[in-house]
Amino acid sequence: MGPSVLMILGFLLSQALSSDMQDYHDMTIERDVTGVLGEDVYLHCLYPGNDNDTLIMSSWSRLGSKKKLAVYSSQKSITSEGFSALSSPSNLTVRMRVLSLDAEGKYTCEFVSLEDQVKKQVSLTVLVRPDVTVEVEEETQSGTHYQSVSCSTTNAKPEPQISWEIGDRNASDVIFSVQKESVHHANGTLDLTQVLRFPTHLNDEGTVVCVVQHPALPEPRRTAALVQTFVAPDITMETGLVVESGDGGERTLRVVNCTAMGGRPQPEIAWRLPGEENTLSARVWSDDGVFISSVSLPAGGHEGENVTCVVSHPKLTRNARTLTLPSYYLSSIQLVVNSSTESGTALESLLLEEGEPGKALALEVLGDVPSYQTECTKDRASLPHGVELLGGVLSFRGPMALCYAGLYECRASFYKHTASVQLDVSVKPGIQAPILVVPNIKMKTWRELDSVIFECSALDAVPSPNVSWSLPPDLTGEMALNTSSRNGSDSATATLTLSACLPVERTVLCLVEHPLFEDPESREITLPACARPNITVQSGVVWEQGSAYAEVECRVESVRPRANVSWCVEDSPYDGSDVDLLGKEDRAEGVEGLVVTSVLQLPFAEYLGKSVVCVVRHQSLLDPERRVVQVQPTEPAETRAILVTEYDFPRLRAVCVYSGQSGSVNITWLLPDNNTAERVVSSSVREGSKFRANASYEFPLERHEGRALTCIIHQEHGPVERRVVQVPLYYISSVSVMNKTTRVYGEEVVLHRVALRQHLSHQKILLRVNGNVPNSQIVCSRSDSSAAPSVQDTSALSSALVFPMAVSQREAGQYVCRASFHHHSATVYILVEVTSEEAEHMTFISICFSTALAIILIVIVTLCVFCKRHGHPAEKENRKKLESISTLTSLMHDPRSPELKKAALPGVRGHQYAELVSIILVEKTTV
Repeated sequence: MGPSVLMILGFLLSQALSSDMQDYHDMTIERDVTGVLGEDVYLHCLYPGNDNDTLIMSSWSRLGSKKKLAVYSSQKSITSEGFSALSSPSNLTVRMRVLSLDAEGKYTCEFVSLEDQVKKQVSLTVLVRPDVTVEVEEETQSGTHYQSVSCSTTNAKPEPQISWEIGDRNASDVIFSVQKESVHHANGTLDLTQVLRFPTHLNDEGTVVCVVQHPALPEPRRTAALVQTFVAPDITMETGLVVESGDGGERTLRVVNCTAMGGRPQPEIAWRLPGEENTLSARVWSDDGVFISSVSLPAGGHEGENVTCVVSHPKLTRNARTLTLPSYYLSSIQLVVNSSTESGTALESLLLEEGEPGKALALEVLGDVPSYQTECTKDRASLPHGVELLGGVLSFRGPMALCYAGLYECRASFYKHTASVQLDVSVKPGIQAPILVVPNIKMKTWRELDSVIFECSALDAVPSPNVSWSLPPDLTGEMALNTSSRNGSDSATATLTLSACLPVERTVLCLVEHPLFEDPESREITLPACARPNITVQSGVVWEQGSAYAEVECRVESVRPRANVSWCVEDSPYDGSDVDLLGKEDRAEGVEGLVVTSVLQLPFAEYLGKSVVCVVRHQSLLDPERRVVQVQPTEPAETRAILVTEYDFPRLRAVCVYSGQSGSVNITWLLPDNNTAERVVSSSVREGSKFRANASYEFPLERHEGRALTCIIHQEHGPVERRVVQVPLYYISSVSVMNKTTRVYGEEVVLHRVALRQHLSHQKILLRVNGNVPNSQIVCSRSDSSAAPSVQDTSALSSALVFPMAVSQREAGQYVCRASFHHHSATVYILVEVTSEEAEHMTFISICFSTALAIILIVIVTLCVFCKRHGHPAEKENRKKLESISTLTSLMHDPRSPELKKAALPGVRGHQYAELVSIILVEKTTV
């Protein structure tokens, strides 16, 4: 107590003399400190003395507040939120987190020692770093596009400085205007916004940078904004001619295009012609920054005139482009003979002879006009019948007639340009030729049975025509010719009969010869190729009188005529010869088309694995078609071997099964050590085309347990197959009781104690066999070898000990349940207890009473320990007495579970344990 009193007296004296002593010491301190909101700031303060052991306390506090923000006393550092720990009593340098603007103010650094009290003040100024945002807006006023760049700083302290960088230009330039707006907040911060506005067409810089300077920023913050810039387009003009089709025919137009490429924004394009005030209507379209305006003019309406394209754009000073339209001329037109045998000189007169063949004259137009129209007249009237102007050719169709004679004039024109030529045509009368009549040619086709008939007729001709057929070299047919006369004219008819089904497409010609024909007139007839037959082959196995036959069916679907089907056996590559087999059956059906079915039966065993060929001949096939079928069973044979374990059968049975189409099967069992099973039960049965056989071998489990048995299957006409059955190695590890049990250890066995409710019926004790046996048999009995109430199997490996009647104390006792599978077995011992509802209630009450008593004792012991540590020494003796009583009370409490409190059966260790507890209680009481 002595040192503490001295320390308190020293502290009071130092407080009384602190004002006088602090003038005699020079503290190391930083008086003015600047911090940034959200960051750390350091407050520096060092004690001037040399002996640190004399310091009682060092602290930081805020001016006007009695609360200590950081204290170093009794070799411990205590700080409030936001202050770091102090390193020593003489070094009060502290790291402070500036969490709000309220942190700004004056802080006092104070040292208290036994001799004096020293303190000084530090002034903290808080800065707030601004948030900078930049936005760009567009507007159009009086047809001029403006852009405004807004640079905003929010929550800044003190006020920041905003400036602009615009390439090599200054924001004070005449095209720029700057507006400033600020908003002050109650906490001392402010929001500052500057808006830079300029016309877009006067600024060529695509980037505007906002520069913000502030004491809390280590360097000026630059924020760039992308602004639009205008680009002057490249203007080009071009012209060309197009031909348009309409209701009035085709017309030629001159199209003038004015193209503005790469301009931004989109320019406006207008047109004008000299002397015209109104702007021409135009079509405008754009594609990827290319703007095109197009006007259409009559091709000859504005020759030699100027067309002006006016482009309006903010960046253009010269916005008009002019194009002069071309001028044309049409000098002359002349008629020349359109023949390679005559000269191409111009004609002024032409002499024709009556009856001679036709003649054609070409019109040649000289000039540079893009197009022109031509017309010809005869004696200033329309052209006579037989004379026509087509495609610039004046044609006189033969034979020449006297009406062709006259003065012809042909004229070419293109708008105001015209040219004409005259031609004097004379026709010399000719000798009168005999009257000839052109034959009328007709074709007719029809079918008869398997043939097609073509009829070619040349009717009512003068003189008689000649009709014939022209066939390909590899095609033959029957031809017939019939002639007749009527009213001075002759007719001829030629018929051709061909097969209705040909393997490939064929073309035949009907030729008609007549004096009026320079070359024979021909009529072409194409006979399509006949459809190829559809051939399907399938095979199967049939049984007749105990013998197996391979039945092969070849089905041919074809058009008429009927297909021919034959068979052969293919043991070697096909040499083209067919060998007919006995047993063939053919069937044909159909009207328009035919279906031929040929069925062949062969001894299955004799032809197994061989190939049978179906050969089909038909008129639609150039070569016979072959289909190969291999004689095999329709379904593969199935063999398997299984091991059968039955619940109520004392022996295991290995079964080997065959299912297939073989005529005979021999099945044997090969046992371990190459022994053959003698007692094998075999059976076989035939179901339709299938043959089924099996062989069973029965044996006790212990004879072959864990070993392999082999089944050997010999087929009559097939391979020998082996199937193996592995006899598992079984075991039964234990029998588990699925009910809630407790284990009781008897003299030699472990009993599973199960509690049953008194007066309830149909109670079950569920049992489960642990092991790998497929099934088991469980038999239960009482300890006196009497039968159990009931045993009911619920599955192969689980059973239940059932008490169907109301349970009473007679059912209590020991039971033995034995699970067995052949020579494997396991036993479980069950101790059945019968409980009543009253006993359960008493047990619950005793547990609750014991628990409450234990809690009371724990509280008493705790109070005793507390009184021992803080009470009078005279009470120690009482505490010892309480401890003795507590120990004795805990020993008197029965630690056994409710189950062990019950009377144990003779021979059970639970009873011995109860007696041992009683003895211990007696001994403690004696002591």
